[in-house]
Amino acid sequence: MAAAKRSSGLQGTVSSLVGAVENTGEFSEWRRSNANAFLSSMFCMVAEAGQLASAPEWLLSYYDAADDTFTTFSTLGGQKATKEQAFKKGRALPQLNTKSVKIGIKGCIKLAEGVRSRKYEGESPTRIIAILQPLTPIELAASGTSSRSNIGSEEMKEIKTVWNITYINASYNVLNIKIDAETGKVLADSISGVMDFMQKD
Repeated sequence: MAAAKRSSGLQGTVSSLVGAVENTGEFSEWRRSNANAFLSSMFCMVAEAGQLASAPEWLLSYYDAADDTFTTFSTLGGQKATKEQAFKKGRALPQLNTKSVKIGIKGCIKLAEGVRSRKYEGESPTRIIAILQPLTPIELAASGTSSRSNIGSEEMKEIKTVWNITYINASYNVLNIKIDAETGKVLADSISGVMDFMQKD
């Protein structure tokens, strides 16, 4: 019941999702012994684009550079994972700057749906994954090597906060669209088979 009340109170904004995690007693208790950990990404998976803004659960991951691990919390309450090894072993993950987000959840999915309908209208999504994350210049450059990239040289000089939207389609193709969360610019879009996508990531 508590989880249901918490999810119904969310406003569907980035700040409200962060607040749903960080304003809990459990997070405060965890924070006391993890003072240096910082928010590194936000994740959600839904069946349809229209569900994203009102999705009941987002997962927020907090990274600790000291031991290269992250701890994940749910907006429904509680930890989903504790001190798991980071995916990018060997270099620290950048911090997610939620204050730089000017394009919210509704805006990002509207932009992504626009790209999908114009360029990939034959694809029928069965799942949509949304990740808000900071991407380094190297990661943005990799996005452009095998996709339609709109990344300019100036944008390659800094870490950007990006909406990383992935459509898993009935055709077993995976469509990925990256959107600048500050400007709304579509940075890259690409489509590949499921196996190719898994190997790439």
